[in-house]
Amino acid sequence: MRRSHHRSSLLSVSRIAILAAAAACSQQTAPSTPPPTVSLFVVNNLANSVTIYTAGVSGNAVPSARIAGANTGLSRPYGVVKNAAGDLLVANQTTNAITVYSPGDTGNVVPVATIQGANTGLSLPEGITLDAANQLYVANKTTNSITVYAPLASGNATPVRTIAGAATGLDQPYGVAVDGNSNLYVTNYGANTVTVYAPTANGNAAPSATISGASTGLNGPIGIKLYSTGGIIVTNNFGNTITVFAANAAGNAAPVFTITGSNTALNQPVGIALDASGQLYVANYASDRIAVFPVAANGNATPVFSIVGNATGLNGPAGITF
Repeated sequence: MRRSHHRSSLLSVSRIAILAAAAACSQQTAPSTPPPTVSLFVVNNLANSVTIYTAGVSGNAVPSARIAGANTGLSRPYGVVKNAAGDLLVANQTTNAITVYSPGDTGNVVPVATIQGANTGLSLPEGITLDAANQLYVANKTTNSITVYAPLASGNATPVRTIAGAATGLDQPYGVAVDGNSNLYVTNYGANTVTVYAPTANGNAAPSATISGASTGLNGPIGIKLYSTGGIIVTNNFGNTITVFAANAAGNAAPVFTITGSNTALNQPVGIALDASGQLYVANYASDRIAVFPVAANGNATPVFSIVGNATGLNGPAGITF
């Protein structure tokens, strides 16, 4: 039997804009497929691997390539992000390290860089993301902290900023996302909240906003992604749901959309990614499945397609990115 990974308001102008945009997109008769040259990268937490797929493949698809082996430094990898140069950055839980791979790296390759050491402040790193200036943000679960590193940091690098302390509201942080204004969004698995921080937040900084309360539907939140229109997408590991909030949501805000139900195939959803057409890719940790939903999916929505099967190499898929 598979090991279980986890236990499981007012309408604003931004929210109205999201609803209008989503409604327009939902008129499409068929979601567009990403260009074939685009690759989908999936981190497999239980296999110490990254599997790579040509975007748009479905079913029991064999990866086009994979990164795996003792030289890679992958050790219970979890979060993943790709920078503007195409380098792949991966957070490794058991070694408290961020490993970096060059574009096109495959097989048992040695990382081109590794962030690791006592100065880094890494402590069970989970989600990672980059801002427009290429600064790296890492959620550290065991120390309830967010560490931020200079562009191209490597070795025993000291963070340029660390958000930590009682005032921050951080409680087993997992997912991190940064918007176009460099505001930081964090999912807190232990508190069932999403906390938002100002661009220069540092130290024991209080959130500028917190999404929290029974109406939010947050239930073991892990993955987080932001629409270009500002909407906030969150995967809920306990509830097997995806909740989508308006851009300026705060307090006990109800989601704009909730994907939930037996048709969704959601099973411990973790990482999320958006393709160029706005389709939502969701990594399901417990079922080794990548489920793909159309723009503005809501309710008991059936995925438009899934990547699933023995040939896929999926094994505890967690982080996912294009």
